Amino acid sequence: MMPLTKRTRLTVWLLFLSKSLLIESSAHQHGHIDTSFQTPSHDSTQPPPESAAAFDPFDDHVKVNWDDTYLYIETNSLPEHEMMVGITAWNQQVPLPQNYTGTNRWQLPLHPVPATKPIIGREALFRGAIAIAVNGVPIFNPIKNDGKTDTNLAGELDEFGGHAGRADDYHYHLPPTFLNERLGDEQPIGFGLDGYPLYGYNEPDGTPARNLDQLNGHKHGDLGYHYHSSKDYPYLNGGLRGKVTVNNDEVEQPRTQPVRPFTQPLRGAKIVAFNQTAPNAYSLGYDYRGGRYTINYSVEDNGTVDFEFVDPKGNIETDTYRQKTSKDNRPPRGPKPDESSERRPPERTGGDQRQPWVKKHADELDANNDGTVALSEVMEEAKAIFMLQDQDGDRQLTLEEMTNIQPQRRSPVYGFLEKHNLEMDEDGDSKVSAKELADQFKQFFYESDLDNNGRLTPNELQ
Repeated sequence: MMPLTKRTRLTVWLLFLSKSLLIESSAHQHGHIDTSFQTPSHDSTQPPPESAAAFDPFDDHVKVNWDDTYLYIETNSLPEHEMMVGITAWNQQVPLPQNYTGTNRWQLPLHPVPATKPIIGREALFRGAIAIAVNGVPIFNPIKNDGKTDTNLAGELDEFGGHAGRADDYHYHLPPTFLNERLGDEQPIGFGLDGYPLYGYNEPDGTPARNLDQLNGHKHGDLGYHYHSSKDYPYLNGGLRGKVTVNNDEVEQPRTQPVRPFTQPLRGAKIVAFNQTAPNAYSLGYDYRGGRYTINYSVEDNGTVDFEFVDPKGNIETDTYRQKTSKDNRPPRGPKPDESSERRPPERTGGDQRQPWVKKHADELDANNDGTVALSEVMEEAKAIFMLQDQDGDRQLTLEEMTNIQPQRRSPVYGFLEKHNLEMDEDGDSKVSAKELADQFKQFFYESDLDNNGRLTPNELQ
């Protein structure tokens, strides 16, 4: 554990006692978050655990509580510093506040236990966070979820080592060593989700960290086992030394709350500006193909997010998204990328308005009869019908090719082509390209896949 003076412990204890008398609920500078304290399950007259003190400098937007086993952290995941600027490999996501509160909060073991077999970050933990910074921002494995790409080298991170993920959740992939300027070397800048502290490049006494193991950690003196930051991979804790619960390559942790389907990379874009324009309102600027685009967005108290997309000519399009609904889960507006960038599909143009199309035809789309419908199954079916109907092989379907149907196999795609054909024509050329058709059926899938995992379970299909 990190060293704390008696005076520091007393200060933290007195701060906690004063806060425990209050119920706080406010819209902070960096997004609305319910910061109400829950009644501690321990004797609140006892001093708080040492790890709680590390989060105290950020207590205006990070709240901690504890019991005998865990330290609990409530945060909206948005830091005080500028975000997103400098990213050159952008997935078109933006930072939105996350509701990591109540039962959906972060938890750190107060008494870390070494695992018999540590988890190595080069081999696992490519999904979700592996640590949390003391400013309340989750920290992910520097290797992204494809298991091979170093996000730092790929240009996916901003000047502070973070970016917005597929749920518009801001998180780091590099250690927030800039926090040492505020905290000094003696305090940790984060904690692994196994409970072990993460320090900067130096030891608490200011000397450079040496003799680190493959997880960027070591044990010496009274400090116990702890991780350090490094300028080369693994950059931070290169895995987890302590015992944790892992499911589907992800440490047990709170869930993000996406309000819209995740988007796809916009190749050639560079983020050049990000500002908070008002409480819960933000503006992101990016350069693309010689023009400056702007995304203005604001978060309402009820979770609704209003977007305004401004192109270089000043033209404005708007969109609104509501959390945990599919009706407004449309992809964001903006410049249309190259074919290779696989932009997220356009707004749904047809289909059964009473029941989502994928749910209605789930039995027909479940090609392997496993009771679930995968995105790949939907896209393979759409591709197969496209190729059958593309009689001249030009990768375009004319109105005649979509309405003069002589089914060669049973497929729900045929019925949609007959009824809604040119509604999928995005560019107005009176034809439907392979991409336009793919975009439509991706949208059908995404509007039912609210957790964005690429597979619809029986519960989601109900």
